[in-house]
Amino acid sequence: MKKYFIILAAVLYLPVALIAQNETERKFSKSVTLSVSADGVMRGDIMNYLKSALQNVKDIVIVDSQANYQIDVVALDTRNRRGEEIGITLSTVILRCFDRGVFEEAGFRQTKKRLERLTAGLSSMEVHKIHVCTPSELEEACKNIIAEFDRDQIERDRKAFRQIIDMLKKYRG
Repeated sequence: MKKYFIILAAVLYLPVALIAQNETERKFSKSVTLSVSADGVMRGDIMNYLKSALQNVKDIVIVDSQANYQIDVVALDTRNRRGEEIGITLSTVILRCFDRGVFEEAGFRQTKKRLERLTAGLSSMEVHKIHVCTPSELEEACKNIIAEFDRDQIERDRKAFRQIIDMLKKYRG
């Protein structure tokens, strides 16, 4: 079963060209786009907190498009029955985006444009979590979102990448 997992991981995580080329020295890296929906100043604050936390994660590059992951956050003021603000609710969705670059590397150059149109925006939902905090805890909540993302998604990808590189080194050895 473990053998099948490694083979599946190779197909999902690394381009086919990795086997054909001498890339056992290839560095692990994942790209991320951020989207925040919130009212007023809170939107900018959340975006800054998330970007700052992501910049502290090794192997992550923040991009505007064609990312490996998309992190979407919707923030709402939480109010009691009297209308008093009592906190902030963060709804966070993390999507794994389909890697369309694999088409060219897998030999689909002729139909690449058509395949890219068919798979544009294709992704799978990895996580949906709700975080509730006070305004003074907002920065820490954003750090926690990114720490969980690093621990649960990126570390899994790092491990699979290392296993594949080790397998390729053994195969070539």
